Amino acid sequence: MPKFTLTELIKGNKDIIRYYQNAIEIWFEIRESTDFSSVERLAQILAFTQTKFEEKCGGKYIGREIMAFVGIGQFCNEFIGFDSEYDDAIKVRDAVLQSYCSIEVKWFIENAVTHFGLIDRDND
Repeated sequence: MPKFTLTELIKGNKDIIRYYQNAIEIWFEIRESTDFSSVERLAQILAFTQTKFEEKCGGKYIGREIMAFVGIGQFCNEFIGFDSEYDDAIKVRDAVLQSYCSIEVKWFIENAVTHFGLIDRDND
């Protein structure tokens, strides 16, 4: 559960929407880059991009949480799940876990995977 986001919403922080929009834009840039072509390249760029998420998405911890939840959530359709974008969602998960991103980002990505119900088809 994205607890930092929910806490800020409860406090009435109106900037939350902007933080998520910023994250969507950052992820769009990443997805459109050649660095999205492999898990290894993606892992490298994510380690460098973590700071950008923190700066554009509300700060250290909430930025890390938003980075992870948008990273996985961008591929999930509320009606059909991950369907055709399953491989991209798995790629993001694997890249974050293999990256030099902070332990918090890795923890948040695992939470996002659980929250959105991303099931690893290879391990079923």
